[in-house]
Amino acid sequence: MAELNRVPLEGSSSRLGRIGDQTRPAGEPKVDGQCQFELYCEDHKGSGASVIRWRWRLCSSSGAVLAQSGSYETDAECLAAISALRNFAASARLIRQE
Repeated sequence: MAELNRVPLEGSSSRLGRIGDQTRPAGEPKVDGQCQFELYCEDHKGSGASVIRWRWRLCSSSGAVLAQSGSYETDAECLAAISALRNFAASARLIRQE
């Protein structure tokens, strides 16, 4: 796997909690500083060919993974997904499927 390329996240969050829950359950990562997106590529070898896939993950200041992506064919697609998340996540609705 390639070395991680760190892409800083603008803004910060001082508290992370679950929706509808005012306390942080045991084992949930403590977010006490700025989070960051990590952009990285994976080199998959299969059937004789090498396939590079790009992914991102959102990490807390302590290094805990808070969210992670699926795979993208290019780093540009991956960066576009990070950009969309930055722009629209705060206003996203929660739809609970039971």
